Amino acid sequence: MTVEGGVKDGLVARCDEASAAVRESEDKYRELVARLWDNLHVMDPLDACEPHPFVSLLAVTKGKRILPRAIRHLSAEQTLTVLTLLVATFDTLDVVVNAPLLDHLDTATSAEGRARRAAVEAKTEALLNSIVAPVMAVVGQAQLRMVTGMLGLLMDRNDLSRVLRSKPGLAFLTILLSRAESLKQQQPQQPQPQQPAGAAPAPAASAAPEPAELEQWHRTFTHLFGVLQQQLVALFPSSRLAASLPFGVAQYQSLDALRPECDLDDEPVWRFLAAVAVCADPDQQQVLVTGVRDKVIEGVRAARQGAKARGAQAVAPEKAAFKVRNVNLLLHALSLDASMIETDDE
Repeated sequence: MTVEGGVKDGLVARCDEASAAVRESEDKYRELVARLWDNLHVMDPLDACEPHPFVSLLAVTKGKRILPRAIRHLSAEQTLTVLTLLVATFDTLDVVVNAPLLDHLDTATSAEGRARRAAVEAKTEALLNSIVAPVMAVVGQAQLRMVTGMLGLLMDRNDLSRVLRSKPGLAFLTILLSRAESLKQQQPQQPQPQQPAGAAPAPAASAAPEPAELEQWHRTFTHLFGVLQQQLVALFPSSRLAASLPFGVAQYQSLDALRPECDLDDEPVWRFLAAVAVCADPDQQQVLVTGVRDKVIEGVRAARQGAKARGAQAVAPEKAAFKVRNVNLLLHALSLDASMIETDDE
């Protein structure tokens, strides 16, 4: 055997060993992913137990944090299955079940109650940080029929009022509505000009929704709006907080004094209503504006009065600006602005 032949044989042997090691590593990885998939219990029947085993996994903070890490190893089909199960069981999530605890003042409860509230807030933020990015990744690639299906499944399988009164529910619905409106605005694809030989292919554009898809979306959104219009003011945590106060308290103490974070609590609702307004037809927009008119005026008036007040009654400039910004989230979606709103005290 020549020296050259020996070198070649050595290289071939090394390549074979490397290929075998790669195949072994890939097999091990697939085995671990399959075990991960089984341990998530995503494929367990919906009526296996209450709550579903997958929901029980998300009831602990570590379970919430592990979800986005696990999804990175799943296929697109498996990720969609996870999202579908999440939608079907949304109102059994611990942060949705316990969301009413956030509608009461810290000072109106015992030390144990305050601790429970803090725990719910921490778990809510953990879930939001865990699911928003994966949900946006899936929904951002979805066609209108899939978005419609998810919204329909959410309404069919859940207590929508309970979902709407939770931050995760508002976030999920806002993502769905925003994606639907983006798809509705797409124009039919035009024939692509022939590319020169050897040129890179043009990127594929998303197809515009078919008329049947648009009609199905319209029916589903109309059903959602019908549920919403009966409880528009109650969507706001500040309104639910005011309703929970002992008789007369709200007459001599402002909500800002009782809970300084009330504007921050209301922000997701304003964002959600802005998404609703963009999807709504003119008649629905009129119903929406009428339903939240008092909240709009309340926010604008509080910002203006606080800016003019002196001493203890004064509102910090950044807080007044935050109130106006909240209101403008909705008004800008309707091509309006808080500066156009007249209040009775002016």
